[in-house]
Amino acid sequence: MTTVMAEPEWDQASRDAAMALALYDDSLCPLCGRPQWECQSGREFLADTPYRCGVTTARLQAQEATALPQPQALLWPVVERPAADDTEQEA
Repeated sequence: MTTVMAEPEWDQASRDAAMALALYDDSLCPLCGRPQWECQSGREFLADTPYRCGVTTARLQAQEATALPQPQALLWPVVERPAADDTEQEA
């Protein structure tokens, strides 16, 4: 009869790291993602000029253009369009 000793999936260091990450995540604001002590301190903040995420823009445009039901439940892979210079060089 052979006995096989399996190593535990989580050792103490892994458990400690997971617990530290959970504590850190719990310390963040669920709205802005900053530390709660910073964003909920009563200090005033100013919004800066917005900038656009090209990936999210492409995904939202595809969702708006589809006739599929519940497009927000679909996974929408987004790939970078080759630059005009790249397509001319390949031809």
